[in-house]
Amino acid sequence: MKRCVILLLGIFYIHICYAQISVKVDERFELTSIMFGLAGVPEYCQCNIPSYLQDVIDELTPYERTEAINYIRELNQFHQIGYNLVAKTAEALEIKNGEIELQPKYDISKISEFDSRWTEELFAKFLTLTNEFYKQTNFHQFFEEHLSLYSCAEQQMQVLLTEEVNDWFVSFYGKSLDPNLTIYISLWNGPNNYSIPNGVVIGMTGDANGNPIPDKNNTLSLLIHELSHHFMNYIVEQHWSQLQSPATQLYHLSKEIFDTNSAYAGAKTIMNEWLTALATISYLQEHNNDVWGKFLIKKKTEEGFIWMQRSVDLMDRFYANRQSYSCFQEFMPQIIEFVKLTANNPVDLIREYETRQPYIVNVEPALGSNILNAKEITITFSKPMLGSYGFNGTGGVNLKPLYFNSIKWNDSKTKMIIVLNSDLIKENQEYGLLLQPRGFLSSDYYQLNKNTSRLYFNTCLK
Repeated sequence: MKRCVILLLGIFYIHICYAQISVKVDERFELTSIMFGLAGVPEYCQCNIPSYLQDVIDELTPYERTEAINYIRELNQFHQIGYNLVAKTAEALEIKNGEIELQPKYDISKISEFDSRWTEELFAKFLTLTNEFYKQTNFHQFFEEHLSLYSCAEQQMQVLLTEEVNDWFVSFYGKSLDPNLTIYISLWNGPNNYSIPNGVVIGMTGDANGNPIPDKNNTLSLLIHELSHHFMNYIVEQHWSQLQSPATQLYHLSKEIFDTNSAYAGAKTIMNEWLTALATISYLQEHNNDVWGKFLIKKKTEEGFIWMQRSVDLMDRFYANRQSYSCFQEFMPQIIEFVKLTANNPVDLIREYETRQPYIVNVEPALGSNILNAKEITITFSKPMLGSYGFNGTGGVNLKPLYFNSIKWNDSKTKMIIVLNSDLIKENQEYGLLLQPRGFLSSDYYQLNKNTSRLYFNTCLK
């Protein structure tokens, strides 16, 4: 009997612990996200649930030229209000007696302290017009009509919040997840996710039938990432006096890449995002999910975090010395020294970034040579490859196709051997083969450099 009571208490404790982490679709977030979508703001135009998208088109697009939506276009284009600020603002609102209001704990006259992108004048007009849109469209009815769809999304997300997830946060950060956080699911946000003061916003995708369902690997890594911001941003703030100078150097080193390939701006922002991504990659590697880890390393590198792979390698020291580093906070002196060293040696870092794509370092027989009596062609790559391949024509108008019987790779996958079809290789011809860059991926998922993708030979008799 005693054992049964203990077991029941244990189950009850786990249930209470995770029940307190609320998972919900919230009307405030759907309202603001859809309004920014109707205004054509790109990050809010990526809904991936066909039935929901169609319902918005049918019921709400007739209002896309109203004063409210036109004003949102102005806010986005002239005042840079978009991305995380939309979610952050939604959390600061409340819907009370059919009215959209700013929560009492906030002072509209000090809204710039909430976020410097807002001014009192801009926010007051936004609030007035959002109320107008809410009533004009009868948005509450739209929300009520989709409660069953929202409930399905909530249930699917709750499945990902296992005891193991909380245990990892305890192991990595030395602290449990804050039970007061809320996971807001947005059916409208598609692949976009944001960390906000009291929780996270996670976009939801759809399955083949259009039902909201998270991709276990992708959505779980996004969830780990956004929840990690609630730990990592605080750690960065604690150490900012030491990080600020080298972080600023790194930001300006990659600023052009950030401006082109991501929405990240500012030295502190990139420190928060980099270290949070580093934590997420650590989670994936701890759980034997190297494929998603490598994809994330590649993604973050090409967004501008060109030191990403270096920092992942640094984490080997963290894991090899867990007796010294009981949590990530204790590893921060090593992280700070890493940032300083990396910022002070930009030439090597840039060279690593510029050579991240695999390229061909040797071809036997040599390019342009006679292959009349050759049995095979061996291509050597600059780094190990996945073993995939793809070809796209001859690479020249007057070149003949290079016929082959088979493709082989050596054990390390640094060499590809093309076994030629000698019967179809004729005298006095010029042959070519164009390697499709996206068909040739390195083991860390970078495409072949297109500048080294063309092969050409001849069979000309002297």
